[in-house]
Amino acid sequence: MIWRYDELLMNQNDPSWLSECAAENFLSHFSSALTDREGFIEAMKATHAIMKFTPACGSQPATLDIFFGGTMNNADLFQDAMTGIGLNGKAYKSLKTLAGEIVSLLKKDCFDLKTTGGHSLGGGIAQAFLARVESQVKLPRSPQCIVLDPQLLNNKQARSALKQATRPYSYTAPRGLIIDLDYPANPKRSLCDIMKTFGRYTHPGMVHLKLDLTEEDGAGGPPEKSGLPMMGYHGDNHQYRRAIERFSGFLSNLN
Repeated sequence: MIWRYDELLMNQNDPSWLSECAAENFLSHFSSALTDREGFIEAMKATHAIMKFTPACGSQPATLDIFFGGTMNNADLFQDAMTGIGLNGKAYKSLKTLAGEIVSLLKKDCFDLKTTGGHSLGGGIAQAFLARVESQVKLPRSPQCIVLDPQLLNNKQARSALKQATRPYSYTAPRGLIIDLDYPANPKRSLCDIMKTFGRYTHPGMVHLKLDLTEEDGAGGPPEKSGLPMMGYHGDNHQYRRAIERFSGFLSNLN
């Protein structure tokens, strides 16, 4: 089942507000269990993490979904540059605290990590986060990982995510799904395409699904390019929702 991104992605016009609200909700349940509360909040802000915690209900365990937002400010642009030249960057370094706290809670069976995902910069962060978690704690089932036109990890970011590893983790094993968009009537390369073609980045273990937009997916007309220049149909949440819902409906009709 394709995760309903609109529940967490929403309208990211104010990422600090979203992260603070997500932190407040999460901390209302687990504040006393965190070893570095302030560091955890700062890490959420640095990665634009939005968490959805669902308490246990009957036989259903408590679950956590976590989504990482894309490039939103100057610090993120600097992080984008760090990724492009093969370095780690502040957002990725902050995952040591964020993932470390989540790992501690998972080891105490506080919840199941159900879904992790992200968009653009956040898509790369989501992959590194998942690697940190699964290399430190054995989960009853691998979380669903779906990333929207993500940045791909450079070698340093991939290695850094496994520095605290206590169990095997392979980037070549099935890890999740990459979704990006194109409009056949006016085709453009996505960010993921650009990184693979010109930067020779790879995404082993991630299935790449390119969904077609239709002439009805734009705002009152054909879809237009969005996001940073030269990245095709990269940044419009509405377009992702339309394409994912259409694909989900197609899968449902096959059953």
